[in-house]
Amino acid sequence: ISSQSKVNLSKSKSLLLIGMRGSGKSSMGKSLASDLGWKSVDLDEEFLSFASTKTLKEFVETNGWPAFRQKEEQLLHDVIKRFPNETVISTGGGIIETASVSEFLKKYEGLVVQVSRNTEDVIEHLNVDKSRVQLGEDIQTIWNRRSPIYTQNSKLEFHIRRGENNWKESEKSFSRLISRFLGREETKDISKLDSSFFLSLTAGQVEDLAPLFPQIVEGVQAVELRVDLLKSREPEFVKEQVARLQSLTLLPIIFTVRSIHQGGKFEGKPEEYFRLNELGLRLGVEWVDVEACHPLDQTTKFLETVSSFSSRVILSYHDFESVTSEPNYDRMLQSCLRFISLGHVVKLVGFSRSSKDNFTLFSFVNRIKSSGVLKGRPLIAINAGESGKLTRIVNLTMTPVTHPNLTLSAAAGQLSVQQINTARDLLGTFNSPEGTLPGNFYLFGTPISASKSPLIHNTGFKHHNMKHVYDLFETDSVEKVVLKLREKTTLGGSVTIPHKQSIFPYLDKTSEAAQAIGAVNTITKLSNGGFAGDNTDWVAIDVLLQRNVKRTEGKKPLALLIGAGGTSNAVAYVLSKSGYDFFIWNRTVDKAEQLAERFKGGKAVSSLEELELGGRKLDVVIGTVPPTAQFSLPTSLLHSGLVAMELVYNPRETTLLRQVKEAGGSTIEGIEILFEQGLVQFEIFSGKQAPRRQIGEALLSTFESNKPNLHL
Repeated sequence: ISSQSKVNLSKSKSLLLIGMRGSGKSSMGKSLASDLGWKSVDLDEEFLSFASTKTLKEFVETNGWPAFRQKEEQLLHDVIKRFPNETVISTGGGIIETASVSEFLKKYEGLVVQVSRNTEDVIEHLNVDKSRVQLGEDIQTIWNRRSPIYTQNSKLEFHIRRGENNWKESEKSFSRLISRFLGREETKDISKLDSSFFLSLTAGQVEDLAPLFPQIVEGVQAVELRVDLLKSREPEFVKEQVARLQSLTLLPIIFTVRSIHQGGKFEGKPEEYFRLNELGLRLGVEWVDVEACHPLDQTTKFLETVSSFSSRVILSYHDFESVTSEPNYDRMLQSCLRFISLGHVVKLVGFSRSSKDNFTLFSFVNRIKSSGVLKGRPLIAINAGESGKLTRIVNLTMTPVTHPNLTLSAAAGQLSVQQINTARDLLGTFNSPEGTLPGNFYLFGTPISASKSPLIHNTGFKHHNMKHVYDLFETDSVEKVVLKLREKTTLGGSVTIPHKQSIFPYLDKTSEAAQAIGAVNTITKLSNGGFAGDNTDWVAIDVLLQRNVKRTEGKKPLALLIGAGGTSNAVAYVLSKSGYDFFIWNRTVDKAEQLAERFKGGKAVSSLEELELGGRKLDVVIGTVPPTAQFSLPTSLLHSGLVAMELVYNPRETTLLRQVKEAGGSTIEGIEILFEQGLVQFEIFSGKQAPRRQIGEALLSTFESNKPNLHL
């Protein structure tokens, strides 16, 4: 694995991109810097002024390659000195061939990422581009020499697959990978959900499954790439498969190399096994399945390496040959427990030859869960085989599933999500959060008669065969809300005006975001009967701003927030968190000033006619006032690049949205915010993944024409 993986990295230090010429470092770097709100520096561009030359080609032809490499190294150190933190630095393709640079990169305390691209695409690209200085060697030869150096000098690798023509999606995928590694974007730990599934992909190459997405991933929380079942396990091919899978789904990827003696197809030595898994780590997969049957020292060394990445570990043991017995399950578990402090989930898979074997497993699981030996780690415990299907129905954590459209399942007896949910529904005991009986959720507030929230949540409950019901509870009395919440059959609810802030004193627990915002829109009941409050409005606002507002490298976007009531707190929280400069206008100026004091980047203004823009234009304006206010922007602030967002969704088109649309700008409707926050809220209520497409289609069906733009 790379030498850089052994370095204790600082997540604020400038990030270095390395990779072959033509791999996409420059464009990826600029896009990443924009998304992070960091600066961007391209060494090839900086070189021109640093070396007082018109072109790189001119410098090399005049001074030769050795002089270029020496100057390039000087420039690298100069740029890092000038931009030590929060800068994305794209380097030249051959910089790693300077031995002293290579040694520097191995020890560099910031993140070094290799941007790689399918070799054939790089060759085709460079053969067309004749403006660059000639390398003097065959490109394939250069790649063969540099490839291991790139690996040694970088911690992560982002691969752009063969023939990729959706560059924008690649840039977004790259940003997600880096944001997750830097701790800016958290991947939900699906093992903590009340019920979760992952789909086992068994095709020889991911492309064969592309036409089946997204149908085959409905209802699952992750996808498992069975690397041992791929038609090739050569690194270049594996990189292509991971990249293709990342282009097809945003779900977490479980990287699995199943050994032949563990029921898989991999026949290599332990060092080859771990080398493949190291590749998975470099590619940024969210989960790796690590078999606990390999030598102690090699397994420990690998798991200690994993701890410096953002991936989680499934410690697994499969035994399809031994006679099913509790002592055998104990033996399997003991193998996993050797590494328990370095793993996140334990997975044990035996084999059922009769229904009796299932109850042997259930007895073992009950004993182990009450013993404390798992140290809080979730347990996946199932039996393969046709007789073992009941264990898959009963197992609630990360149950591996297949799909009717897949021609091959990963193991005998594997079921689909629909089959398992149907069986659980018949059994009537497994589908409710925390083992509770079906209950009620409500929307609390007024006026709410036209709300589409019941449609969102009841569609989700129906999809997952859950018997919960979501209904309206219209009241302006917070005391009545609390009384309703205390009813035994009430499991929680959504909160809207006028209760988002007044409910706070009655809550026993609140999320960090809700505390910062000072308002909640989501309440769930705790196991002790108390109430937990959260806020999902800000998540929706954040997602939609990222999707619609184009950020310029090195510049903070500029926003205008209209209103300073309860909902405006969530907007101000997002704008501040995302590095915006923003004005706050409210009819009562002192309320705007109070909001500006709480959130960095905010500035209260008393008049919109004389905004001090400093030569800038507004990037986005966000309305939080009631539509009856008939708010409109001064025409001087309108322009074709402006984005307008409204938090209310009835009526769909407010004066503000109509104004901006007529000026050629783009709009984000309140129904889009309702949809996005509702998906997050549903997952909090149910502990299950929200069926985005089904909920979106249900919402769209309520509009006869001019349907809103929901991201399905």
